Amino acid sequence: MANRFRMGGFERKILIAFLILSVVPTFIIAFFGVRYFGSYVDRLSNVALRDSFRNSMEIARQYSMKLESDASAMALRLRDDYRAGGEYRARAESPVTESNKATEKKKTAETFLTGPVESREAHFSALYVLDGDTWRLKSSYPSRIERLDLDLTFEAPAEDARPRKIPFTDQDVVGFGVREGEDKLLVSGFTLQPGMMEMMRQTGTDLSRYSSVGLYVDILRRYSLFVIGALVLIMAVAAAVASRLIARRISYPIQELAAATDRIASGDLEHRVTVKAKDEIQSLVSSFNNMTQELEENKRNLIAMARREAQVARDFEIARQVQQNLFPETLPVEAGWDFAASCRPARAVGGDYYDMFEVSPGKVLFAQGDVAGKGLGASLVMAGVHAVVRSSAGVLPENPAKLVSELNSYLIGSSADETFVTMFLGLLDCKKGKIWYVNCGHPPAIVIKPGNGKPEDLTHGGPLLGIIPGDNYETGECKLSRGDTLVLVSDGVTEATNPVGEMFDHGRFVATSTRYAGLPARETMRSLIEEVDKFAADAEQADDISVMVLKRTT
Repeated sequence: MANRFRMGGFERKILIAFLILSVVPTFIIAFFGVRYFGSYVDRLSNVALRDSFRNSMEIARQYSMKLESDASAMALRLRDDYRAGGEYRARAESPVTESNKATEKKKTAETFLTGPVESREAHFSALYVLDGDTWRLKSSYPSRIERLDLDLTFEAPAEDARPRKIPFTDQDVVGFGVREGEDKLLVSGFTLQPGMMEMMRQTGTDLSRYSSVGLYVDILRRYSLFVIGALVLIMAVAAAVASRLIARRISYPIQELAAATDRIASGDLEHRVTVKAKDEIQSLVSSFNNMTQELEENKRNLIAMARREAQVARDFEIARQVQQNLFPETLPVEAGWDFAASCRPARAVGGDYYDMFEVSPGKVLFAQGDVAGKGLGASLVMAGVHAVVRSSAGVLPENPAKLVSELNSYLIGSSADETFVTMFLGLLDCKKGKIWYVNCGHPPAIVIKPGNGKPEDLTHGGPLLGIIPGDNYETGECKLSRGDTLVLVSDGVTEATNPVGEMFDHGRFVATSTRYAGLPARETMRSLIEEVDKFAADAEQADDISVMVLKRTT
C-alpha cells in the first residue's frame, strides 16, 4: 500500500501553487481593505464635518424660533394698532361717549386690516370673531388667503394679553394670536413654502443622528481591525490546510491512474490499478498518449460542436445588445407632457420596435411596430425599420403618411416576401396637443379622456408594411386636451393568453387602460403590463410586449 502521507514531486508543485494563489492574495486583499476602511472611518469621523452638521441644525432651529418670535411681536403690534385706530377715529369724528364708542370700534375692526398692516413685516394679519365656542374669520390682509383656517379653537382667557401660537391646520403657516376683549382675536404670522416645516423637522432629525457618530467611530475602528485580523488569520490557515488536502487528493489518484490507462484503452475494463511510478506527471502523459488516438476523433467533433454553439450564443448576445441600443435611452422632455415607453422581448431578441424623439422644437415623432416573427431575423428587420424612420424623419417631419410610404418601399425591396411589419406612427404638436398619425395594421391606439367617456380608437392609416407597393396610406388626426391619455400597445398585449387559452383581447386592454389612465404615464404603463402578467398567470410569454403612453398634464 502506498504511503498516503508521502509527498511526491507533482504534489509539492501543486501545494506550492495553491499556497501562492490563496494565502498571498488573502494578505494583499486584507492589507488594502484595512487601508480603505481606515480612510473611510477618518472621513466619517472628520471634526469639521461634524461641526458643519451641528451648525446647520442650529441655523434651522434659530430660524424656526425667529419666525415664531416675529409672529408673536407682530400680533402685539397688530393689537396696539387696532386699539390706537379705534380711539383715534372716535376722537376725530365725534366726542367719545359710551354710545358711539362701541360703534366706532366696530367700524375700525372691519377696516384697520387694509391700512397699517401693509407696512408690517408679517405675511398676513387676520381678525377672528367669537361665535359660540369657535373663532370665525372676519377679515384678513391680504383679503384672500386660502391657507388660513376659517374656524379656530383658541383657549386663551380674555384677560390673558400674551400672544399664543395658533394651531393652524396647515403646518407651514406660523401665526400668533392675541385676544382683544371678549369676542375678538387678532392674528399675525407668516406663510412658508408648503412642506417647509416638515422638511426642517426631518432635517433636524437626520442631522441629530450624525452628532453621536464620533462616539462609535473609535470602537468601530478597533473592533473592525480585530475582526479583519482574525478573519485573515483564519483564512490563511484554512487556505494552507485546504491546499494540502487538495494537492494530496489530486496527486494520489493520478499515480494509480497513470499505470492503468494503457489497459483501459485496450478494453480491459476489469484491470485494477497496481502500477507505481516515481514521476506521476510522466506516467500520466505516457498513458494518455496511448489513449489520444482513440479519443482524437470524438474530441475533434466535440470541439467543433462547442465552437458552433459558442458562436451562436455570441451572435445572439450581440444582437440583443444592438437591439437594446436601438431603443431610446431617454424620452423627450416637453412642458405639459408625460411620456413612458417599454418593450419586453419574448426571447433574447425580438421583433417589436418603438421610438420617440423630437424632430423639431415642440414636435415629437413617436412610433411603435411589430415585425412578423421573433428571434434574430425579426430583430434584424426591426433594426432596418429603426434606421429608415430615423433617417426619413429629418426629411419628412411633417408628413407621417409619406414617411410610412418610404418605409413600405424599403421593406418591399430589402426583405423576404413573407416579411411584413405592423406600425403605428404619429407626430405630436406639444403646444397644440394635435396628433397626425398613420396606423398600418397595428392594434388601435386609444385616447382616454377624463370622466366616463368612451375611449377613441385610432385606426386611420393603411395596410401592413412590406406587402403592397405604392402610396396606400392616409394621415389621421386627433387632439389631446388636458388630462387626456394616449395608450399604444403591440399585439403581445391584446393576444396574451392565460393557461386555458383565453386571450386578453382589445376590450380588456381598453378597460384596463381606462382604469389606470389617471396615474402618471410610467405608472399607467407599469400597471397595464402587470395586469397582462396577472392575466397570463404561469403561461409562457408567446410574443414581445410593447407599451407606450402619452399623457397631457396641462
